[in-house]
Amino acid sequence: MRDGWLETNLGKYIHINTGKLDVNAASEFGEYPFFTCSRETYRIDEAAFEGESVLVAGNGDLNVKYFDGKFNAYQRTYVLNSVDRKILDNRFLFLYMQTYIEYLRSETRGTVIQYLKKGQFTDAKIKLPPLPEQKRIVDLISSVDSYIEALQQQLENAKRSRNALVESQVLEVSNSSLSSLKNLSTKIGSGATPRGGEEVYIESGVNLIRSQNVHDSNFVMRGLVAIEDSAAKALENVTVEEGDVLINITGASVTRCCVVDSTILPARVNQHVAIIRPDTAKILPKYLVLVLTSNEIKGFLNDIAGTGSTRQALTKTHLEDLEIPVPDISKQAEIIENSDAFDFAILKSQLSLDEARILRAGLLKDLLSGEHEIPANYDKVMGAA
Repeated sequence: MRDGWLETNLGKYIHINTGKLDVNAASEFGEYPFFTCSRETYRIDEAAFEGESVLVAGNGDLNVKYFDGKFNAYQRTYVLNSVDRKILDNRFLFLYMQTYIEYLRSETRGTVIQYLKKGQFTDAKIKLPPLPEQKRIVDLISSVDSYIEALQQQLENAKRSRNALVESQVLEVSNSSLSSLKNLSTKIGSGATPRGGEEVYIESGVNLIRSQNVHDSNFVMRGLVAIEDSAAKALENVTVEEGDVLINITGASVTRCCVVDSTILPARVNQHVAIIRPDTAKILPKYLVLVLTSNEIKGFLNDIAGTGSTRQALTKTHLEDLEIPVPDISKQAEIIENSDAFDFAILKSQLSLDEARILRAGLLKDLLSGEHEIPANYDKVMGAA
């Protein structure tokens, strides 16, 4: 550890308070922010805390937040403050808590977390640099955060532009001849749950696609499970083929749809997902997804699915009877090409954002280790990345 740094217990240098109110004490109205699990989810008229503070969720996903101002907090939210700002800067404390919370998450992964105890903060080991170096670390990480925020805004702008383009092009062809999905498809049908339910899921085999894998215009691998060949054989009538459009037909994610990712075939779908197999002589799969995720069509499907009610569901008849505009194949291909160009830009922005977040995590770990000297300027840090 470098000269001037001190390794000590965090408890020597912080005050720890907790929120006193139940969630029911707050509402969406009020003068001051009300934090639950360190997130501002409500407002309240009574402020219990003021000034710079580090808020840590006492249960749940263990997130952490820095806030400067008047606020109140849920009774399982810890409010941390430096005892002496000449020794420990609150913003540096926030950065330390971010890394410490990551450590706690890794230690408790796979277990049920009830709540954190004060002792987990007071007994935590911190490597404390001199105050001027704390402030330099804070400034350096803040500059990276600003860069990440700019990338996030760039990504959001690209998504909005892409959606606006798709909406305008779908609207442009709205006067094209309408056709029902029944006439545009060679198959429409929902999946089924293998006998035995979750007990028959395995790590490798025939993939079973569930509603959490189906997002709008995006197939998500996270949560994908597999079933044995014998279970898959019993579900041959819900076999997924390349180019199939998948749509969620029940629950809170109803109407989300995408083209199946061909890399996960062979696959089946469970009862919460339906297969729409386009007749590609009439309609292209990606064009169909663009139409189904457009505001007008998606809003219509959500209405008939009863979104917001206790039972949200699309039936086979709902899908078969749905009429959509169908321009000629060349126009469909043009719309897809324009959308793909924006999707590529979105992917590049997302990759840049992911890389910046990885850079921040590695940089913060190095800076808090006490083993590395801070680079002379931020440009050198970015160049090294």
